[in-house]
Amino acid sequence: MTHNVVVVASSGNAGSAQMSRGHGHAPYSFPADYPGVIGVAAVGRSGLPAYFSSDNLSVQVAAPGVSVPAEGRGSRYWIVSGTSPACALTAGVAALIKSKYPELTAPQIRRAVIWSAVNRPPGGYDDEVGFGTVDAASALRFAGRLERQDARARTAAVQTVGNRLFGDGQAGVPPVPVAPRGVQGLLAWSALALAFFALTMASLWRFATGLAESRRLRRTASPSQPWPAAASSAQPWSAAPSASPPWPAAAQPSPPWPAAPPRADYWQPGTQAFGYGAGLRGDDPPHPPSLRPFNGQESERHDPPGDPI
Repeated sequence: MTHNVVVVASSGNAGSAQMSRGHGHAPYSFPADYPGVIGVAAVGRSGLPAYFSSDNLSVQVAAPGVSVPAEGRGSRYWIVSGTSPACALTAGVAALIKSKYPELTAPQIRRAVIWSAVNRPPGGYDDEVGFGTVDAASALRFAGRLERQDARARTAAVQTVGNRLFGDGQAGVPPVPVAPRGVQGLLAWSALALAFFALTMASLWRFATGLAESRRLRRTASPSQPWPAAASSAQPWSAAPSASPPWPAAAQPSPPWPAAPPRADYWQPGTQAFGYGAGLRGDDPPHPPSLRPFNGQESERHDPPGDPI
């Protein structure tokens, strides 16, 4: 079909749907079921479908296929039945159309064979005879109409081109408008590109110098007073600031924590946190003891007045 050739094939001799074991239709036959192929069924002298002819959707037309004389062995004519002789008769009609109207294409010949069929079934189509029975004379007349229509279409196309209804073709297409290009335009765009480049570099340089300056200022700025490397010995509590001189730079170590718990009536800071000082009232806040100036010996404890143990 891609080579502009009419393809005709028989639809098969599998019988009607009743003979196909209740499948609803006869088995499909290929190449009759391929698109573009004229599938042919067989009919008898009465025009009714032959009992052996397959009825399926591959059927496009029907042709005589019962008791058809055909040449056989020994150059003798034999009486044969089947969809094969029906297919041969349909192919002969297509060849007749092609010989008389050689300008027609394969799709046009197929259209002439199918659309000119006679004895059309009710509704225009069925799966037993297709669109009807092939008729050679009717097919030639239909092909003649197609050829005249084709000739008029070709003439109209030639006249349309001759009258230039669609312009002058490629010659009538104006050139694509392109703005003229000169040296001035090139120089202007180059200067603009250089200006943008210079502005970008200046921005980057300003950013880099500002970043370096901020880092230098952070390095040279005086840092805040650091914490002492080693914490000095804690000064004792006192009820009021004393005018005694501060602790010496190298103070003796504080006396160690007592190995044994002090007396129950002995109060000193921190004893309540370790379970001592059970005699204190729970609502009395702890008060630091009043100590004498340090003279190398353990100072005596003086309880604040009004705080019984």
